[in-house]
Formats: sequence, C-alpha cells, structure tokens
Amino acid sequence: FNQRFSLTVYGAGLPFGGARTKSHNDVSGRQRIKIVQAHQNCRGDNLPEEVRGIECTTPQVCSTRPRTPSWPMDRSARGYMEATWDSLSILSHQREQHYKVCYCAGKCNQKVNWQDVPGAPLSFGAARYSWSVVDEMSLPVDATDAPFYVSVSRPPKSGSSSQSNWRLKFVMNAYKDCSLDADARLFAQHTAGQAASLHRPIPIDDIDQEPHQMGLASLTKNRAYYSQDEAVFRVVATQVDGTAASNGNYTVCFSSQA
Repeated sequence: FNQRFSLTVYGAGLPFGGARTKSHNDVSGRQRIKIVQAHQNCRGDNLPEEVRGIECTTPQVCSTRPRTPSWPMDRSARGYMEATWDSLSILSHQREQHYKVCYCAGKCNQKVNWQDVPGAPLSFGAARYSWSVVDEMSLPVDATDAPFYVSVSRPPKSGSSSQSNWRLKFVMNAYKDCSLDADARLFAQHTAGQAASLHRPIPIDDIDQEPHQMGLASLTKNRAYYSQDEAVFRVVATQVDGTAASNGNYTVCFSSQA
C-alpha cells in the first residue's frame, strides 16, 4: 500500500543527454511518463488519482522529469538507453488493479507523441483495508458540528484485529504524511458527547441509534459482518480557537491497532 518504487524505461533512440552532450542539445529532460489503468488510452486518458509521484494537469501535459538524463546502458546493449523516474507510488484499491506505462520522448502536448510501453502490466494486489464515505450526499461539509460518516472495511475473514481497536485520523493533503498529527478540527464522537483526537468506530450496540437518513441503515442489515470486518466512524468538523477546519482535501490515515 503506497510503497514507493522507481520505474525505468529502456529503448533505442531515447533522447540523449548527459555530460558528453552540450547543454543546448540535451533534450532528454523533455521525456515524460504516466501510469494509467491497463484498459485506458495513453493518448486520451488522464493520470488516475491514485498514482503518486507524477504530476499531470491534462492527459498530455505532465511535468515530472526523469531523475537523470538518458544514458547508454552498456556497449553490449547496442544503442539501447534508459531513463528512470523515482519516488512513484500507487494507492491500493479494494480489488487487484492492473496498470500500464505511457511514454513520450518530447513535444508531449501533442497526443500523437504518447505511446504504450511494451511489457507486462504493473499489477497491485487489493488493499488490506479500504474506506468510503457512507453517504456522499453529506459532503462537502459546510456547517460546523455537522457530522459525516466514514466506513472502513477489509475482505471477509482476512484479518483478526478487533474493529474496536481501529483508528482514523485526517491529515491535510498538502502533506500526505500519516506520521503527522491529526487535524484537531476534524474529530470523532465515538459516543454521544465524547471526542477523541484519533477517531474510534461507533460501537456496534450504538449503530442503530445513529440517524438513518445519513445512509447507515444498510449497514445494520448484517450486524455480524459489520462487527467482524467493517466499522463506521462518526466525524465532526468543528472550530479550534475560532478557526474552522481548512478547506481542501485530506489524506485518510488508518491503524488497525489502538
């Protein structure tokens, strides 16, 4: 889940660069890649939001350069060269996902210059845990102290940790670092009137007391399944020292142990 990796493209005729090339002739930094799902089109589809480490504003305009200029691999490679991109990662889904690599040697704002990189697809296994907003109609949160609900689940019988020990916290997306402290203005009420800096799940005995107009009714149809492999967190946006939670996106951080 979100493990960083490097990706190297090998090929003949890649734009040449390096110390032996005059700076005004070094065009290897114009190379770009993007990673899309295996069924998508390299020329027309944008970068999926779960792909990290590559920045693209449109399907053709990507700004992430290779780590080093293209350089010949070795004499036995007969003209083959390589270019490497570092610190890439892909967030896991509820199901196994398959991706392919798209490459552009230059003038990448033109669709015709994007092409599939031959080779086996990049395959990533299903996430051990996944989350979703129970009722997306409750977002975005506009009012202070208005709750919304986040459901966390794992594949049936895939783990033994008790859901009572599961914890959530929210970190501003600008940081994307779950080692940071939670935003204190997004807190959890795990029972009425109680707050916690780390969000705790709603106890199974209390789930029926939640307002079903928030979309929780469907979760109570199979209470046994809910109690083993799924939990719901009530999250409230509030003010701290007169300051409300910041507008924008947040990274959802999860721990299976209290």
